[in-house]
This record gives sequence, C-alpha cells and structure tokens, in this order.
Amino acid sequence: MMDDRSLKEYLMLYLLENEEGLKVNVLSDKRMIKFKPIRVVRKRRTTVLKVLDVLKELRKEGRIKRFKKYGRLVYVELPKKALSPVIAIMLLFVIVTLLATILYITICGIVSMIVLTPVSYEYESICIDSAKLSSDGTFVIIVRNTGDVKATVDTIYLLDYLTSNLVARAELFYVNGNQYDKIAVEPNSVVEIHGTFGVTVWGTFTIKVVTLTGVEASVITIVRS
Repeated sequence: MMDDRSLKEYLMLYLLENEEGLKVNVLSDKRMIKFKPIRVVRKRRTTVLKVLDVLKELRKEGRIKRFKKYGRLVYVELPKKALSPVIAIMLLFVIVTLLATILYITICGIVSMIVLTPVSYEYESICIDSAKLSSDGTFVIIVRNTGDVKATVDTIYLLDYLTSNLVARAELFYVNGNQYDKIAVEPNSVVEIHGTFGVTVWGTFTIKVVTLTGVEASVITIVRS
C-alpha cells in the first residue's frame, strides 16, 4: 500500500485531471464532481476508508471544499479557480499603491506616533494520545497539551465518521475519580479523561476534544457490535 502523502497527491491529481468527465452538472458554476472510490482502491492498492481519510485531509487543507459519500459514489466540490493573471496584476497594483501612500504619509509626519504592540509567540495546542470508546458510550481519552499555555478542555463531541453529524456530547468528566465540567491541562502535560456520552454506539466515529478557546483535536475510533 502507498503512503498517505503519495495517495493524497494521486487522488488530487485524479480529481483535477478527470474534472470535466466527472462533473455532475456541466452547466453549473460549481466544480462538483463524482467518482467511485473503488477505482482508486484498485489502482493504488488501498482501502475505501483510507480514501475517505485522505479526502478529509484535503478538505482541512482547503484543496477541496467538501465531500459526501452516497452509496458507492463520492461527491466532491472543488474550490473555485484562482483569479486570472490580469485581475491578479490589477489587485497587486492597487495594494502597492496603497502601501506607497501609507509610507508617504508616515514619512511626512502626518502620523506622529506608531504604537507597537508586543507580539506574543505563545500558542495553545492539544493532541489526543489515545482514545477508547465502548459500546455503552463510555470513553477514556488521554489528552496532551503540546502548546506553550494552559489549555482547558470544555466539551468532548462524538461525531458520525462519514457524515460528521453530531451523535452526542459530554460536558462532565472524571479525572482520578473526581468530577469536573472543565479540565485544565498544563503545557507539556497529559491527562486521562473518563466519561460517557450517554448513548449506545457501534460503528466508526470521530471523537473531538474542544477547549474553551476553540482549539480542538480529533481521533477516529471504531466500536464493533
């Protein structure tokens, strides 16, 4: 099987090269296409699940807008094409003119004071080291703070893997036997979080951990019946 990066580039190239032939509606302005992932599976010796994972990565990178799986087909919307060279040059000219004007005003002393705001290089970041989800909805998640500031876990979501629809959410957690509605994780520290989504589950899901500031980390887990 090929590595993730090679599969990603192959899949993106496949979509772009076959865009006209795969387009859903040739009269529409939207770049909506459809394809059978099994063709990629056979060609590149991979799996349908891996193809869907790669599509999710392409969506996060902004190389595709969104995708949806219907039966054996996957519908993918590509982003709009870039501006034409003529428009791009015109925009560049406007920006350069604006910057020159600002520089002129500054040099002439109309702007008498420039207040410099200190830049903070501290950032918040978390990752999920491991996650275990049981069929009764209980979970154990190990969260690591990979940033430079304290991160506070606020909510944990359970999403359907294929549709990304919300299945359940947990807002009460247990750490070392104690109950919390929010959990602070210091930089370079890990915490083992126990809890329950309160629903019976089976299949493939995405567990998403979100902090008070909106920073998030996700992991895919499978619950077998």
